[in-house]
Amino acid sequence: MHIEIKGNKNGKKVLLLPGMFQSADCLESLCDFMNEYCLVLVTYNAHDGQKREFKSYAYEMYTLENGLKKLHMTEFELIAGFSMGAILALNLARRGRIQAKHVFVDNLKTYRPFYWKALYCKEVVKNRIFSLWAKGPFKKKLCLSKEYTNEWAEKMQRNAAGMSFSSVKNMTWDYMRFALPKELELPIHYFYGSEDCKCNIRRLYKLYPDADVVVKKDCGNLSFLDQEPVEYATMLKNYMK
Repeated sequence: MHIEIKGNKNGKKVLLLPGMFQSADCLESLCDFMNEYCLVLVTYNAHDGQKREFKSYAYEMYTLENGLKKLHMTEFELIAGFSMGAILALNLARRGRIQAKHVFVDNLKTYRPFYWKALYCKEVVKNRIFSLWAKGPFKKKLCLSKEYTNEWAEKMQRNAAGMSFSSVKNMTWDYMRFALPKELELPIHYFYGSEDCKCNIRRLYKLYPDADVVVKKDCGNLSFLDQEPVEYATMLKNYMK
């Protein structure tokens, strides 16, 4: 795991946790518009050419907690997690070893379907094919260019190329098993795109009728973050006020 610090080191601390196949450099455009903050960016194991395996979400969380403590960073103005990072952000804040005044999650998975094991197999195959494509003879063709900008598509494909089958299985296994707990006493801001899975939003409202939720029209999985970093940065700043 890599932990990078950008922006104003004397500013309010913000922890940014990227999604699957993403490394810290996927959030550089967002950081450009939040330079007044002390931005702490994370790159998980098995991402960005690292040789280490992605063992589990729990292992990544413990590693992150220990790394932040060594840097004397245990209190944050905001913890923001995106997709897979949203799960880590939530669990990190719940444990309490790292304190945060605000928690922001984008496209948090909130439900586990009855047939989740079959769905897990499907997702493993899909993610494995992506990782093999990323390092194969057709790697110059960007599989994700229709969903994201070329910059993000290139970085995510580069990260996927370095992942072993074991890392892909471990990431997908923990992601598919996660279900939002029935009791959650943290103040959290939930963000979704209108094209994200509606089951997540319905499950969220079923568990927490008063949840603070924003749904952005005509946006898919993290596409608003990728394509409109200025507006996204403004949204995060307003949430911290």
